[in-house]
Amino acid sequence: SGKLWAVLEYLDKATTLDPGYFTAEIESADPYTHYLMGHIPPPEGGLDDAQALVRLRAHFDRAFDAARDADTRLWIDLERQVFAERWDRVPGLMAQMRQRIAEGKQFNMIWLSGLMSATGHAKDYLDMVDAGAQRNPLDREQRGKAALAAEAIGDYARTEQLIRDSIAQVGRTGLITKAELLMELDRGRPDRALAIGLAL
Repeated sequence: SGKLWAVLEYLDKATTLDPGYFTAEIESADPYTHYLMGHIPPPEGGLDDAQALVRLRAHFDRAFDAARDADTRLWIDLERQVFAERWDRVPGLMAQMRQRIAEGKQFNMIWLSGLMSATGHAKDYLDMVDAGAQRNPLDREQRGKAALAAEAIGDYARTEQLIRDSIAQVGRTGLITKAELLMELDRGRPDRALAIGLAL
């Protein structure tokens, strides 16, 4: 976790040298997202949630302003909606993304799975990831997020298939395990969930 905070110094240097380097701005937001979600402790010297949110939003805003094409701005705009005060813009942005994916465009969706599931669009996210998996079958992260999306809509048959395929083709990941645990708990089978946990 300390490494996530330490890398900010180097990312700041990168964006100072190249203010148009939007990827560095996205990466600079990452420690704050993980902190706000409870994944990592604050940096040395402390940090409160309000400060973290201000800094996170600033990095996303700079990334959006630096992006050079409409598709890049679209996925950055959707990503930053995860941390917006309101989600009223999400449906319109997602409609645009669905259209672009139908036309063959791929997006680097980091936090989008959680946003889409929370706003009732897990099925849309699952369809997007399925399209991406056909183009990049070795993408371990997206496979795990697809399984989580299938679990979120209660499609356990599809969840099981995605888990089996992922383990067989690219190995077990933390996201796949999370999807499997959630599925067993949601089906009222805590004994199976416990067995999965003990086997890790």
